[in-house]
Amino acid sequence: MSDQNDPRVRHQDLVQQVEEHRARYYGDDAPTISDAQYDALERELREIEAAHPEARRA
Repeated sequence: MSDQNDPRVRHQDLVQQVEEHRARYYGDDAPTISDAQYDALERELREIEAAHPEARRA
């Protein structure tokens, strides 16, 4: 299985992206993606966490 298809790798990538965009939005008041794009990242992250409970964020 390639890393691109590994849900653990995608989860890690999404966590990093969500945290980065959250900091830009709330901390810097300078978002770089739309609310809809951010919501899509969050939705995908929640879907992975639902399918793979061991990957859930603390």
